[in-house]
Amino acid sequence: MQDFHPDQWYRIITSADVSARQGDQLFDLSIPIAARSKSDPQEYDVVEYFGNFIIVTQSCDLKQRKLARVEVAMVYSLSRYLSFNPSLLADLDSIRSGETHRYYLLPAWPDAPFDQLKEARVVEFDHKFSISWDELDVGRRGDRVGLRSPYIEHFGQAVARFYMRVGLPEDMPPFTAKKDPAHPPLERRLTNDDIAGVDIRQLGYHPGRLPMLSHSLDVVVHKMRFPGHPDVLYKAMVKQRGNYSGVAADADGALQSLAGYLVRKHAEAERGVIEGEDAQWLLSLFGSSSS
Repeated sequence: MQDFHPDQWYRIITSADVSARQGDQLFDLSIPIAARSKSDPQEYDVVEYFGNFIIVTQSCDLKQRKLARVEVAMVYSLSRYLSFNPSLLADLDSIRSGETHRYYLLPAWPDAPFDQLKEARVVEFDHKFSISWDELDVGRRGDRVGLRSPYIEHFGQAVARFYMRVGLPEDMPPFTAKKDPAHPPLERRLTNDDIAGVDIRQLGYHPGRLPMLSHSLDVVVHKMRFPGHPDVLYKAMVKQRGNYSGVAADADGALQSLAGYLVRKHAEAERGVIEGEDAQWLLSLFGSSSS
């Protein structure tokens, strides 16, 4: 396998005088957004959304400031994104190869001068925000990072959802998760203590209260590696139901991810989105609700 050099994807920007370009990344940026009020679901509050972003507006428009606002997309560390979307683990290589247009993968750079770049990251194109030029200028303060050519053009192609693929002089190695043979699987049990730790805000719906397990579950946790990449993840699977799993940067996080995934799937079974044997299993798994 040809050596992969992720540092060739990125350029370090040390001056605020350098014009912003598509593919530039803004770390730890706070953006005001509207969110449902906790006290009254019919009302909205303005809250600060804090995170890492990548510019998706085209470079020519940024240079001439033709637009009223600048579009940016959310960037998540791979482990954090998979902890809330564990089913995406099987799709990572199709994302890498451009077959899944909703996402884009940025490779890990272990020797990067920014901690945010040391783990592979997921760009979610349909989780976009519009920011003001003043907010962009705040995000451009201090040292930052952007994409080099031709990776900036490759990213631009993904943004535009083109069907033609830009050939790269050096592509990422396949992003296929493999169980680490040097680390035997861990035997764990999923209990109501794990369910109680689920963050309702991350579930994508508001159940009001969490369902409780009718019995604990036997779980096996595998350490996962990606040949050719430095990233390490943990995958927790229900022993008797391997299609239900959780993913995170450590074993405890993977168990917590699995707990949240099961709660979401239980809600889908209650709504009739999931039917048949899986629905019966999920409905019998959760026997009651917490107060």
